[in-house]
This record gives sequence, C-alpha cells and structure tokens, in this order.
Amino acid sequence: MNASDEPPSPRRARAYAPAWLALLAGFAMSAVAAAWFWEEAGRMDQLRFQTTVTNLIEQLDTRTARYAEELKRFADFLATQPEVSENTWEECISRPAPPGNLPAFLELAYVTQPSMPTRAEVESLLKSNVSPSGKALLPKRGPQSLSLTRHWRNACTVTPQETETWLHHPQITARWWATLDGRLIASPRRLVPGLNGQPLAAVSLLAPIFADDFLELSERHSSVEIWRLRAQRFKAHVVGTIRWQPIRDAVFATGAGQVEFEAFADATNAAEMTAENWMGVGGPAESQVLKPGFQPRLKHIQPWPFYRARWQLAFYSTNLFDRQSTRGRAWVALGGGMSLTVLMAGLLAVQVRARRNQETIASQLRLALAELGAARKERERLSHDLHDGAIQSLYAMQLSMSRAAEQAEAAQPILGRRLSDIRRNLTAVIVELRGFILQHEAEPGPTGDLVSVLTAIVERLRGSTDTTLCAQLSTEASSRLASEQAVHLANLAREALSNALRHAEASRVTITLRDEGAAVALEIQDDGCGFDRESPRHKSLGLASMTSRAREAGGELRIESQPGKGTRVAVLVPVPSIKT
Repeated sequence: MNASDEPPSPRRARAYAPAWLALLAGFAMSAVAAAWFWEEAGRMDQLRFQTTVTNLIEQLDTRTARYAEELKRFADFLATQPEVSENTWEECISRPAPPGNLPAFLELAYVTQPSMPTRAEVESLLKSNVSPSGKALLPKRGPQSLSLTRHWRNACTVTPQETETWLHHPQITARWWATLDGRLIASPRRLVPGLNGQPLAAVSLLAPIFADDFLELSERHSSVEIWRLRAQRFKAHVVGTIRWQPIRDAVFATGAGQVEFEAFADATNAAEMTAENWMGVGGPAESQVLKPGFQPRLKHIQPWPFYRARWQLAFYSTNLFDRQSTRGRAWVALGGGMSLTVLMAGLLAVQVRARRNQETIASQLRLALAELGAARKERERLSHDLHDGAIQSLYAMQLSMSRAAEQAEAAQPILGRRLSDIRRNLTAVIVELRGFILQHEAEPGPTGDLVSVLTAIVERLRGSTDTTLCAQLSTEASSRLASEQAVHLANLAREALSNALRHAEASRVTITLRDEGAAVALEIQDDGCGFDRESPRHKSLGLASMTSRAREAGGELRIESQPGKGTRVAVLVPVPSIKT
C-alpha cells in the first residue's frame, strides 16, 4: 500500500476545517447578501416606477390644461361677439396661433344652435307655464340640431360636413349640455383623417356658449329650473379637436424611455379598456396593453379625470427600466464568494444609503406635489371667487350701461355714443379679467406680446379721455423680455397710465418701450400737475404695487415728479445680452 492511499488522519481533517468553514461561511454570506440585494432592488424599482408615473401624470395634466385654457379663451372671445363673421373668425385663429403654440390642435369649429328660442319666447313660456304653487316653469327641452358655422383645420383633411355629422352622433349629442359654470366637455375617442390618408387618434373638447341674458334669467329660477333654462338659452359650441399622439410623445420624453403608457378614453375601469377607446391607431395588435399575455415587470392602471370624462392610463416598465435596475448587484455579490466578504459590507452600506436617499427624494417629491395640489386648489378657489363675484358685478354694470345707452341715444346722441364707448371698454375689461383667471404661470423664454398689449391698453384709453396718448414701442425690446417680465411690465404700465389720466390733469401722456443694450426701459411721462412723493396722501397702494411689479420683473422703479412739472415713471429691466 502506498502512502498516498492512506486515509487522511483526523488531525489533517481538523486543519482544513477552518478553511472549509470559511468557505461555507463565505458562500452563506454571499447568498444572504444576494437575496437581500434582490429584495431591496425590487423595492427601489417599485419606488422609482411610482415616482416616474407620478411625474408623467403631472406632465399630462399640465399639457392638456394648456389646450383647454386656450380653447376657453377662444370661446370667451367669441361669446362677446354679436356675430361671428369670417373676419372675426380669421382674427380669432390668428391671435392664439394654434399651429405654432399648440401643434396638437387638429381643428377648431364654431357650432351654433339655430333653433334657440328668443328671449321673448322664453318670457312667454315663463308666463304661460305656472305650477300649482304659482311658480313659473319652463318646459323640458331635449337636444336640438347644431349647425357648423365656422371651421379651421390643421394637419388633417376633416371636412365641415364630417364634423357636423360627428356632432349629431347619439354618443356626442348626449354631451352637448354643459354644467352651469361652463366647464369643458370631453368627447370619446375620435378618428380624424390625416394628410397622408391615415387616421389620427384625437379627442374633442366642447366649450359651451350661452345667450347674453342667461345670467339675468337664471336669477329667477331654482337650481332645478336652471337646467331647463340652460337648454333654452344654449346658443353655440366651440369645438377643439386635439391629436393625442404629440401630447403623448412630449410626456413620454420626460420618462426617459423607462416607463411607457397608453391611454383609453371613456373607460371607467380596466375591463373597459378596448381597441375602440384606445387613444392610438390600429387594432389590438398595435397596443402593448391589449396584447394577450403581455406581462411587463411593473404595471399600473391609473384612473384619470379628463374634463367630465373618465380615462384609464396604463403604465408599464420597459427594457431600459430593467437594465437600469440595481438587481445586477445581487449577482456580483453572489459571484464574489468568500474573497468579497469584506467588500460586501461596504456595498451593503452603499445600498442602505442609496435606499435612504431614494426614500428622502421620494418623500420630498410627494410633499412638493401635495403643496402644488394645494396651491392649485387655492388658485381655483380665487378664480371661482373672481368669476362669481367681480365678473358677475361687472356683467350687471354692463347690462345697466347698455340700458342707459339705449335710453340716452334718442334724447342725447352724443351722450348715448359716449355710454356705448364706455360699455365696450367695460366688455374689454371683463374679457381681460377672465383671461387673468384662466392664465397659468408664464413659461420662461422670449415673448413678443408686450407691444400688442400696451398698444391695446393705449387704444382702449383713447376712447375714454381727451388727453393725447402717444406710444413709442420697440418690438425688439419686447422680444428680449421673458413672458413673466412682460406681464409685470404690462400691469405696471396700466397702473401708471391710469394714475396719469385720473390725477395728473395732463394734456399729453407718452409711453415708451426701448432697448438699451443690457436692459429694456419702460417710461410713462406726462405734462400734468405733478406731485410731492413725500406727502402722506401720495403714499398709495398703487405706487406700492408698481414698486413690487418692477422688483418682480427684475428691475427698479424710478419716479420723478415735482408739483407743476409733470411726472416721469421709469423702470429699467436687465436682460441677457444678444449673442452675435
């Protein structure tokens, strides 16, 4: 028998025991660490997925709100027109410039109800229909036919006849009647023919317009009868059709390709998500969500309210999301074995720290979203207060002014015309106030609207004063201002012009907007009586407001005035230099 064939002695076995124990301990620790990494990676991926979904929904809310607000402004302007002529329609289309600012607009349409009864007919119905309690009632009135009066299209071949036929579909006529506060109504999915002959998935928003006397008549009715009155005084719709694909692509880009989503219109639950309401083009084979056996690693179905309709949004992770997962660390820990045991402790610390940082970021994001939601609710409350309070009072003043103008026209034509001018100015103020209610915070970037805003202010004031108003406005200077700066300067100019016309007793007021290289200067100068700024009676809220406006625009307000020598209000706003 050779020595090599001898069985190992107990001592030799005990010598290798620590090595075997170390090896077994290393494998055990690696396996435990790998399992922990796998579980923690799953939690972090779930948190990352939820954070991305929240951001995508926020982006959807923001982008769709831009189109809704533009359509509301469009409808508000048309509501002030006694007749929407071809020229008026072209002016409306050119002012918001939907192809440039909101490229997802496929068509805009102005649709009227020819069968709307006159006010005299409504008054007659009120007199003839009386309940046993002596209360005036209106008869029930179902949906009437609509007539497409004006039409505009962009990047599609839909005809007015096709749109009018679509409006009379039973699925659409059930949505004609808006709520009393005039909120938009969303239609179901709509396929619009594109320029290349292929259909485009779209959805239409309908903005209702009621007769001018609707608010006056509604004061005589209960909340139940107002619904019937609304049908009697409903005169028009503004229809804006939005292509879904550009909105989806813009929002999808913010997800960095890690999370994909699909939208289903008019679906109250996941079971109603079908190819008929899928906001895409093609059959179920084109939709990942509708494919049989589609099982992404992470998936979430989110109900989404969309202007009195309920949508379902299906979010799911992509291959890129999986590639950026931290699950690969588990395989590194397992493959390292005993030699990576010490290193594993450091990796665990890094993992824990990464998890805590991720949770902190997620918590801060949730808090920020909650604060944003609260701010939005507060803004909506203020908008409703202005709408229900100030605007309704202005409407009442407008009606009174109209009656006064009609009464004075026969006896004193000059006074009648003057009152008519004041009524038109009051109408412009109402439209402007409604625009402020609907306005979002301005986005950063250049703007060229300040010149047109200042020109409109000057033209409106010329009709209500004998003072000579001169405007020297530079388009180049306006284009160098950010949108938020332009808003502040427009409000400052409005306040300064109002002060000059009301208090200065000036014969001439000049407003100047010019480019001074590193800054843009706005000046309002008059040749009036001037004032002493140190006098307590001149420390008004208006001066404080102008000072605050100048500071928020990034500039500084300067007021030069002496009794008998006029007043000069100037603000200098620094702007980025022009690159050559």
